[in-house]
Amino acid sequence: MIFGSRNPGNPTIVEPELKLPSLPADSVNTGNNTLKMATEAEAAGDYSKALILINEAIEQGISADWTFGQAFAYNMRGTYKYVGGYW
Repeated sequence: MIFGSRNPGNPTIVEPELKLPSLPADSVNTGNNTLKMATEAEAAGDYSKALILINEAIEQGISADWTFGQAFAYNMRGTYKYVGGYW
């Protein structure tokens, strides 16, 4: 049994390790800027606002040439949904 020795009084906290790299220098894309605001909200500890902004950034569209930003947004949305129990 994999979890047989796990102490239930000591929950495991999943914390994302990825950090968003700098936006492309000529970024005027609304989705890119919204994603940046989401990471700022997360850094400030406002996780519900960060999730809302991540969803907005994905809906607005992140630059196709900034593939790391796209992957980061989808990864963070999945992490928040998993940790929040939305699955």
